Amino acid sequence: MHDVDLDREEQKVKLEIKQAAKRGDQKTARILAKQIVQSRRAKERMYKSKAELHSISLALTHQLGTSASSPLRPPRALQSTWRVSDSLVRVLCRLQRR
Repeated sequence: MHDVDLDREEQKVKLEIKQAAKRGDQKTARILAKQIVQSRRAKERMYKSKAELHSISLALTHQLGTSASSPLRPPRALQSTWRVSDSLVRVLCRLQRR
């Protein structure tokens, strides 16, 4: 899901909370409010993880570009780290799209 979809879903849940409060259904309103808080926290964690992975990716790219051993071929340790970082970025991008 994209940011717009997540925000739209949050607005729907807020409307449901208001409707439940009008009906006097406090239990449902509380459950929905907790759901909003949990989704906001999850979204924040996702953004932090994505930013950290992007930072790692940039650092590795910089390190590969300034490799002292050979400008064309990075050391093996960096190659494997790069593959892991690249796969993590792909997974996070897929998760964000859902």
